[in-house]
Amino acid sequence: MEQARLIWDLQAIAQEEYVLQKKEGLKSLVVRLKQLQDSIKRAEEESSKLGNLLAGAEAKATKLDTEVARITKQAQGSKDKLYQAKGGSLKELLSLQQSLIKMEEEVNKSENRYMEVLNEIENLKKKQEQVKEIIKSLKKEYNEGVKEYKKAVSQLDFKLAELKLKREEIEEQLSPETLRLYTETERRFPRNAVAKIKGGTCSGCHISIPSVLVLRIKEGKTLQRCDNCGRILINIP
Repeated sequence: MEQARLIWDLQAIAQEEYVLQKKEGLKSLVVRLKQLQDSIKRAEEESSKLGNLLAGAEAKATKLDTEVARITKQAQGSKDKLYQAKGGSLKELLSLQQSLIKMEEEVNKSENRYMEVLNEIENLKKKQEQVKEIIKSLKKEYNEGVKEYKKAVSQLDFKLAELKLKREEIEEQLSPETLRLYTETERRFPRNAVAKIKGGTCSGCHISIPSVLVLRIKEGKTLQRCDNCGRILINIP
């Protein structure tokens, strides 16, 4: 009876080890870390894209600034010509005046485009700062997640080490014959090498056990296998 109870406890340890080794508790953490990595990658790509747009807008602003300065200079030259030509003919004055009006319109258009680009640059900078803050927040969450994952792995390893010690303690109490029988059976049934008798049936395969075998198991002199599945049969509550 004592050997039967020991191998039943050994099986409970094997089942717990199996659950821990599957690392089910870590899967949600791994999934979250992967999601964070993907989010960081997308945010960094967005930041890079905004950086390229910003560089393009700044180059455009520089070009427009030069253009505004050039056209303004030309307009000033037209003004000077208009003032100098006050004693000229009406036709000449009208021509110079029309030329000046066109120049001033071009200056206004260029200045408006320049201001639009400056506004665009300001908006791009704000968006880029927002994305950088998002990246910073995501990386912080990711680093905290990594710490949590490492802590969980450490706790898992500790639990597995504890179970290994318990397994060794139980194995030391088993007779060589019982340990050999259990080890052989566990190779076939890693998580349920041992089955109980329930209503004259094997709890492993749920098939009826011959009455003679049931009596031998209940006597508890030696451990018996199920004739059908091969599991070790025991008679304990």
